[in-house]
Amino acid sequence: RKPSREAVDYFTGLYQDMLSRETSAGPKNAVAASTELLNQAINDQGFENYETFVFGHQS
Repeated sequence: RKPSREAVDYFTGLYQDMLSRETSAGPKNAVAASTELLNQAINDQGFENYETFVFGHQS
């Protein structure tokens, strides 16, 4: 499988947002903060879980 260019661009942006959230939250809360953002993206787009979220962005 090969991800589409759009998927790569989307996940690159999401990853940057997650890193920013981790930095803002500080070491103790970094993982929770970025996980919250990831879960929000999954839910906002109507996916059931991480796996369907990732595979749902492939073409």
